[in-house]
Amino acid sequence: MSYTAAYQEAIAAAPFEQIIYETLEFQHPTFATPLRIVQGNDDITARLEADAEFNAGEMVEFVATPFEFKLPDIKDNEQPQLQLNINNVAAYDDETGKYLPYVSAYMKQAALQGEPVTVIYRPYLVTELEGGPAMTPLPLMLSEASSDNYAVNTTATQDNIYDVKNPRQFYTQQRFPTLFYSP
Repeated sequence: MSYTAAYQEAIAAAPFEQIIYETLEFQHPTFATPLRIVQGNDDITARLEADAEFNAGEMVEFVATPFEFKLPDIKDNEQPQLQLNINNVAAYDDETGKYLPYVSAYMKQAALQGEPVTVIYRPYLVTELEGGPAMTPLPLMLSEASSDNYAVNTTATQDNIYDVKNPRQFYTQQRFPTLFYSP
């Protein structure tokens, strides 16, 4: 996983005009298309990475939906778990003429099927929406989900998120000729 130079600068310097859009994509065999949401109040259209499973390299829409992460606690001999709380914004169903809970409707489909839901986290910079994600997407699997009229609460896991290198680049002598190891 690697960051773009602009994303590294945005994280390090955090200029106020450089907005970082955090997005989630939910994939499941029962979904006709993946559910794509962006944190905030404005929908965005952004380009997916060239090797994305669905709509590779295409501009796709992410629907504005408030959500928040709770990073995992570090505990011995336990799999890291990320807590994700998603506002259950309603969607209008043309067939019934009623508003349906947007996120929970997707999760209900997945729960009935019994197969896990894949969640892909992608951050985008406001200045690079057409250039693709600001870092290599982070895939997670939903292990638990519950919902009410207001929110969908989920737990997502990855094999070992703590041992992922940061900033997810290899510093080799080929890339950095002045880098060398001297015992």
